[in-house]
Amino acid sequence: MTRVLIVDQLNKGLATLIKPTVLESVTVNSFDQLQQDDILLWLPNDSDVDRQVFGLIDAIDGKQIKLSKIVMLSIAGVNGEVEEPRLQQWWGSDYQNLVLDYQYAIKMIDELELPYTIVRTTPIVINATTAVISNEGTGINGDRIGQSQLAEVLSEACQPNRYLNQSIGISE
Repeated sequence: MTRVLIVDQLNKGLATLIKPTVLESVTVNSFDQLQQDDILLWLPNDSDVDRQVFGLIDAIDGKQIKLSKIVMLSIAGVNGEVEEPRLQQWWGSDYQNLVLDYQYAIKMIDELELPYTIVRTTPIVINATTAVISNEGTGINGDRIGQSQLAEVLSEACQPNRYLNQSIGISE
């Protein structure tokens, strides 16, 4: 059975909701415990995602391991699927740099040539919402997503063949 390693650098309670829904999982805050054939669920911290991705690359290269899949949580807007005024409202006045940082991290993951899923999210709220999944190249219409609905989609994305090599958006 493939283990899911949840690297939770976001610390917003998502890992707690996801952990019971995947069969074998471990929650940590760094990439040090990655093992051969793991499925990695990466919940990065917005402040330095472009630097955090190097920890992932170093762990993979240093241990010479191949992961079964990488699932990465990203902000919405990295694929031009959200208009700039909404991006500024959601992510603040420095939203352009934040989008660039996530785009860089996603590009680095893509270049690893491992199976992956990118989950692009609108702002996360505690309250339950509906969940609408959008494909890459499709606009995102909602302005938020409930934490439990996002956790369900992230858990589903951890399945080896679900959303394989896709970037999906999620909003209410």
